Parts: sequence; C-alpha cells; structure tokens
Amino acid sequence: PYTFAAVLGMTDDEDLRIKMARNEGFFDEDTPDDVIDEALERVELARHWAEKMDNQYNYRLQVELPEFDFDAAIEAALDDLADFVADGHDGEEIQGEIYETARRHDIEMGDFFAAGYRLFFDDTQGPRLGEFLGELEQDFVVKRLRRED
Repeated sequence: PYTFAAVLGMTDDEDLRIKMARNEGFFDEDTPDDVIDEALERVELARHWAEKMDNQYNYRLQVELPEFDFDAAIEAALDDLADFVADGHDGEEIQGEIYETARRHDIEMGDFFAAGYRLFFDDTQGPRLGEFLGELEQDFVVKRLRRED
C-alpha cells in the first residue's frame, strides 16, 4: 500500500526498509530481487510525495540516537513502554499504551509524545507514534526507547 511505502520512505536505510516490509509480510525469503527493487522504487515515489505534500509521512527516522534531555519521570515511562513493546504488542496496542504509560507516570501527554518523537525523529512531532513504532523492528524500538545506541 502507498501509505506503507511512505512509512518505509521515512528511513534512508534500504536494509531496514526491506526488513520492515518482511515484518509486515510483503516480502519473504523467496521474493525475487526484481520485485523488491520495484517495490523500493515505489517507496521512493511515496517519499517524494510525502515531501511535496508535506504530509504526516514527511519525517525521517533517525538511524543514530539523537541528543535528548529527559527528566526521571519521562525516562521511567520510556523504560516501561520499552518493556511493553518487548512483549510483542502491535502498533494499535502500543498507541494505547503510550497514553496509559503517561497517565501512570503523571506526565503531560504532549511531553511524552514529544519525547518519543525526539528519540525516533529528532523532532517534537511526527506520525501517529504507536502505529509507526509497531511497523519498526521490535529490537530497534526497544533499544531506542531505552536510549541505547
């Protein structure tokens, strides 16, 4: 789907794009290289569309851990969210847990989302965070939420 291609366009890492597509069942080990190449061309088209329209897909996933300065409550909440993701929940469940985690730690919702956007996009806003995290490789998300490089 074009929107998933736009999500893949948020990273420049071709291997990560392929891995994310495999995780979602679009490719498997038997998928011919020419089919993968054609799909990656579609990703580039979707990326250009997102940039031109400056829509909710016009963000770049940070490969390296961005600089951050979180207080203890946000760090504890991020660690709890990492544990939840590590348990294998999908994007919709992660989205709901973001709200629950912020409430449990008495953190302003906007501050908690901003922390997540800082870690993944080096920005204060971005796409629907939980659903996006559900599209990424679980180990990457868990490490990033734990602020590990």
